[in-house]
Amino acid sequence: MSYNYVILNIILFFVYFYISCRFAKKLNLIDYPSENKTHSKATPAVGGLIFYLFYTTVYFQIQLNLKLDIFYHYLTIFSFLIFLVGYFDDVKDNNPYLKSSLFILIIFVFLSLNEEILLKTIDISFLNATYELNNFFKYFFTILCFWLLMNSFNLADGLNGIAISYALIIFISLILIFNLSNAENFIVINFVIFLSISLIFNLKNDFFLGNNGSYLISFFMSVLFIKFYNQNLGIMKFEADRIFLILMIPGIDMLRLFIVRIMNKNNPFKRDQEHLHHYLKKKISEQKVFIVYSLIICVPIILDSLIKEITIFLIIFQILFYILIIKKLKS
Repeated sequence: MSYNYVILNIILFFVYFYISCRFAKKLNLIDYPSENKTHSKATPAVGGLIFYLFYTTVYFQIQLNLKLDIFYHYLTIFSFLIFLVGYFDDVKDNNPYLKSSLFILIIFVFLSLNEEILLKTIDISFLNATYELNNFFKYFFTILCFWLLMNSFNLADGLNGIAISYALIIFISLILIFNLSNAENFIVINFVIFLSISLIFNLKNDFFLGNNGSYLISFFMSVLFIKFYNQNLGIMKFEADRIFLILMIPGIDMLRLFIVRIMNKNNPFKRDQEHLHHYLKKKISEQKVFIVYSLIICVPIILDSLIKEITIFLIIFQILFYILIIKKLKS
């Protein structure tokens, strides 16, 4: 696979960016300022549209040079369905329960057609144990993982740079952790390039991911993480607790918010300014929040890769650190 395509794709990113922003108003993908939002100008929320155009370009490039298996054909179709749900959520602000039901249905059908994405075993390093999942729990647990990552990622997309830098960490981790085929490596490298350029525009308030972008990108993160995890099982051990460490900060932030909202008898999906990144913004400039947020996620991952058998201690430390920093920032 020629990496000359990478240069072409960088050029095409700007073409897709221009076209998407140009038609954002007609597509009703403009994010206007409001009480619960921090930006001060109307901004195109076209991240998912640009990402899908970019991905389909990579898909066809690989199809022209290498033979893709049917999995990627299904991925292209079902990722478009995820994009559509996110798009209509941006346009109409759909009922969150309806939206979740649609996501679960789409993911269930996708998993039914691609059993290689099902989580069949769970390895836990600190217990030195492997748990086999029966047929029902394979689907239940895998769908739950999709739903948790997609929603936590969407909730993290509240300040510029947060969600995109987090996605960058995930995709770079995939390259460093797993043995990937030529096609898989090409896809992930292009995603890293896409996110790197997007981060610059996002920090400049030139465009937002929107729900269409946050749900679509997190769907790809979920799919590729599980796919690479499953296909590397016979080559290497990468335990579930290590995956949890990588994904935990947005996850426990979402869990805290849901618990607090339910205790206050509010809708758990209600928008507010109580996320970790909002608290960070009260203490440091908005331009630096994504850097601090990324470091909170990155440092334990780096330590876990350098020092063996400390994953559980890092998880405990991260949870305690999160509780401490929330308490400190709230006061």
